[in-house]
Amino acid sequence: MTIVMKFGGTSVGSSEAIQRTSKIICDTQRDWSQLVVVASAMSGVTDLLHEGAATAAAGNANAYREVANNLRRRHFKIVSDLLPASHEGQQLTAELDKFVERYESLCKAVLVLGELTPRALDAMTSIGERMSIRLLAANLRHQGQSAQAIDATELIVTDDSYQNAIPDLEKTKASTETRLRPLLDEGVVAVVTGFVGANEKGITTTLGRGGSDYSAAILGQALEAEEVWIWTDVDGVMTADPRLVPEARTINTLSYREVAELAFYGAKVLHPKTIRCPGLIMVLEKTRQYLKLNEICHQHIVLAFETFQDPSHGKGKIFNLCLILAGAQLLYPLHNLRENLGCFLGLTPT
Repeated sequence: MTIVMKFGGTSVGSSEAIQRTSKIICDTQRDWSQLVVVASAMSGVTDLLHEGAATAAAGNANAYREVANNLRRRHFKIVSDLLPASHEGQQLTAELDKFVERYESLCKAVLVLGELTPRALDAMTSIGERMSIRLLAANLRHQGQSAQAIDATELIVTDDSYQNAIPDLEKTKASTETRLRPLLDEGVVAVVTGFVGANEKGITTTLGRGGSDYSAAILGQALEAEEVWIWTDVDGVMTADPRLVPEARTINTLSYREVAELAFYGAKVLHPKTIRCPGLIMVLEKTRQYLKLNEICHQHIVLAFETFQDPSHGKGKIFNLCLILAGAQLLYPLHNLRENLGCFLGLTPT
């Protein structure tokens, strides 16, 4: 069975977060024969990369160098924390430094030209994901789990719409099967860049800000994965932004149309394009605490917000499941998500 797990920036944003994420991955590997991990850049890194590029285009020769130094400090510290005094740590530091040097070279070119094109910005902002997946994959190997970092430029084939590229699903399926399936068959965890793709010429593109959720859905569809899990650091879909409204609460039940509209109009919990991929079972879980929330289903799509006090205790009960099949909304209680997936194929209301 194949599963795709997506982790956001806060899940790879520090040494402790990467350790926690690695444990989740290793625990999941025991239950799934084939596992793909999609990771975002470390929290705040994409904004830093964008800021450095923009200031270079404006003629500031110092700002992008400060960004580059910041990138080195943050990423090198994690290497020293996770892989202290090791040969792999030294190799990883050198590899990460090459990405930062590449960023500096691009910023210098932008500075000279005084112009920042969408194509150049895609090349620059994609560097954050390329660095984070190497940190995560290295830590997994350090913990004894076979893992390999893979740039999605080798997998997700898109058009030439830089900054908001549209994937070619047929070509993506072919390239993904060719590149990933042999690794997965050998039990290797594939750690893939979110947000990033490439056109048919191999030129880097991006799927739009927050596109790592979409990357996970695309790969899940390409691999015909049984489930796609979106790991996040919030409680699920809430009545308001909890940073602005402290009394915001989790919404227990949402229809597919409602969550689609919320995502489209700016809710950050799920990228709006993610729920466009048909035929996926998707699970949204929280990485910091394990809290039962809600589920949203549309035909074979399940977005599940689950609750259990500790991962070692297994899945808790699922409640308030809303199914929409053939346009008819039915309420049907599921007490265990995985054991009851068969109900989608011949569901009768109770």
